[in-house]
Amino acid sequence: MQRIIGGKLYDTSKAECIADEGRSLHNFYSTSEALYRTASGAWFIHGESSAGGKYSKWNGDSCGGGEDIVSLEPDEVLAWAEQADIDSEEQARIAELLEVVPA
Repeated sequence: MQRIIGGKLYDTSKAECIADEGRSLHNFYSTSEALYRTASGAWFIHGESSAGGKYSKWNGDSCGGGEDIVSLEPDEVLAWAEQADIDSEEQARIAELLEVVPA
């Protein structure tokens, strides 16, 4: 998926996927997100959801599943990583890229 935001092109096929919740869209409210980083260091989320989820879209008089790209600042990346359903290796990779100091 591609999307222009703030004069920048975000493209899931060219950016590195850093973390992926990998959830299946198995029910009406399902949402899944993946965190990407571009070659220039910009961060973004590619999200998908079923009709009742965060990325749903209206099609005429009915709502269906959808997807979107959302650009993130580094502090938003950390907030996402804290609440996302990702494994410890993905969290460590995010911390490394953001140069987060260990506790």
